[in-house]
Amino acid sequence: MVRPILDWLQRLKQHRPATAPSAWLGVHRGSDRLTAAVVSGMVHGKPKVQVLGTFEGEQATPQLLQWHKGLSRGQRGAACLLLDAHDYQLLVLDMPPVALDERREAVRWRLRDVIDFPADEAALDCIDIPATNAGEAATKLLTVVSKRAVVGDWMQRFQDGALPLAAIDIPELALRNVALLAGQDSAHAYLHVGLETTRLLMLWQRELCAFRQLDVSASQWANADALDRSDLADRLALEIQRSVDAFARQYYSADFSHLWVSGAGDVAGLCEALTPLVTVPIKPLLLNEWVEWDEGTQVMDLARRIDYTLAVGAALRCEAGAP
Repeated sequence: MVRPILDWLQRLKQHRPATAPSAWLGVHRGSDRLTAAVVSGMVHGKPKVQVLGTFEGEQATPQLLQWHKGLSRGQRGAACLLLDAHDYQLLVLDMPPVALDERREAVRWRLRDVIDFPADEAALDCIDIPATNAGEAATKLLTVVSKRAVVGDWMQRFQDGALPLAAIDIPELALRNVALLAGQDSAHAYLHVGLETTRLLMLWQRELCAFRQLDVSASQWANADALDRSDLADRLALEIQRSVDAFARQYYSADFSHLWVSGAGDVAGLCEALTPLVTVPIKPLLLNEWVEWDEGTQVMDLARRIDYTLAVGAALRCEAGAP
């Protein structure tokens, strides 16, 4: 039997395992394929991506496990799988007035009226959302909840493939790991226009403070004519400005720096379109400037519907920051 499902996220806030493995395998589940990245060590002060892989069809998971087995050659490592967006909910809840060791069950009790399945069938974990002022105690929790059966199924698949999962994570926290490469300790925002959806994150003190998921894809932006691009930019700018303004009201002591933008498409054009529409400085986040890659490696290929950003973010768990 795999280890208890209640520990499925291995404590979300614990970026580094007690004994850091020599390599992390990050796996992102898209709608039609798995993308994988192995990150190991640092080169020139940057995390080193050793190899990337893409797997499709019904045998994608066995193919991934066999591929990794051929790569590892006995090398000690760990695997982190990102749940699909349909397999979890990400909720902001008030901090329950209980001891730390009782928090999870107190949150489970609160979830009874929030989720559409029995709370005792839920796998959940929480991290503190930073308080308004640095050093103050947190009053809100970021809670991730999934069905225990979903989490258990994926744990069993990897266990059967002789690669037990060290962590099951979510795309928002994988993107947080990517954003921290550029934003570091500053208060900043990160917009990633992905193959299927766009995610907007607000970060401070190296933690995720707020998040939005927007119904815009890289293909929409790439295929839009000038008029449609203007409409898409207006929609994105409205959500960005609302989120930045709300963040500024709540975290009034934080010195907000930049909005970083990445995507599987024309990032430069998107930044140019957004710049006159929002009040915050905008910079492109080009992952190959922050991560060491083999020369010629393509981080994203819109035509082939490949985006390794999330897989790399999953593999950056041990590089995102101290526990």
